[in-house]
Amino acid sequence: MGRRGKRGDDMRRGRPSRGAEHADNVEGSQMSKTRLKAILQTLSGERSVAGVCDELGITETHFHRLRQKALDAAAAALEPQPSGRPAMQRDTSIDRVEELETELLEMKLDLRAAEIREELAMVMPHVLERAELDPEEKKRQRNRQRRRRSKK
Repeated sequence: MGRRGKRGDDMRRGRPSRGAEHADNVEGSQMSKTRLKAILQTLSGERSVAGVCDELGITETHFHRLRQKALDAAAAALEPQPSGRPAMQRDTSIDRVEELETELLEMKLDLRAAEIREELAMVMPHVLERAELDPEEKKRQRNRQRRRRSKK
C-alpha cells in the first residue's frame, strides 16, 4: 500500500512528534517545565489528572487552575500581532529635555534683553523715561517744551 494510507490510518509523514517533551525546551524553572509537561500529557490523554496530581503533590483543583492559567497564557501568546517591527516608542524624558532646553533658550534671550535695557538705562536714562510715558503724557510734555521755546 506504500506510504499513503487511508484517512483513519495512523501513518504520519515527517518527524515523529515529541509531544509533551517539547516542554523541556521552553524557558523557565525545572518546576514550571515539569508542570507544563504534565498539563500537556493530560491534555493529550497520555496521563490522568489524578496521577499527575499525585506526582506533583497538588490537589486536582489546583491542577485545574494551573492548566487554565497555562491555556490562557498560550492563547494570549497566539493572538495575531501586527506584522513587522513594532514602532519605536519615543522616550517621554527626551521630550521633556527638549522642552526644557527650549524654555532655557527663551529665558537666556529674555535675560540678555533685560541686561541690554539695564545698560541703556544707565547710559541714556532719558530714552527710557520717554518710552515709559503714555501717549497723553508725551503730548503734554511736548506742548510744555514748545511753550518754553516760544517764550524764549
